Amino acid sequence: MKSNKNFRIVGTTADIAVVAYGESLQKLFAHAAEGLIFVFAEPDQIEKIEKRVIKLLGSDIENLMVKWLNEVLYFFEVKEFLGKEFKILTLDENHLHAEITGETYKREKHLIKTEIKAVTYHQLALKQQKGKWKTKIIFDL
Repeated sequence: MKSNKNFRIVGTTADIAVVAYGESLQKLFAHAAEGLIFVFAEPDQIEKIEKRVIKLLGSDIENLMVKWLNEVLYFFEVKEFLGKEFKILTLDENHLHAEITGETYKREKHLIKTEIKAVTYHQLALKQQKGKWKTKIIFDL
């Protein structure tokens, strides 16, 4: 499976998972979104042209992670916007304020590799180890 220093893609039986890493929770959330985009699109084909702002409320940090990634997915599926760069402006247990930079999806330009139906809570946990954050997120294909 593919990987880089911020995330790695892990195959499961009927789904696919991303294990993301970050020096902070903000970086963890940004790297998880990068991993999501990497699973279904070619990030090198996406240009940083437009910005979108996302503000979310969640019941806890895990709920916020799922809502965040589902929102990134929603931006593609409904608003036809592909994110390239993800900047978490503020983040706490219940609030997320982020900025996504990317561009409008163009069929002739952007290759879509895999269709993701949803982000799941299955085996989701955000853990801090040795000063770094790690999470595994499973995507329903």
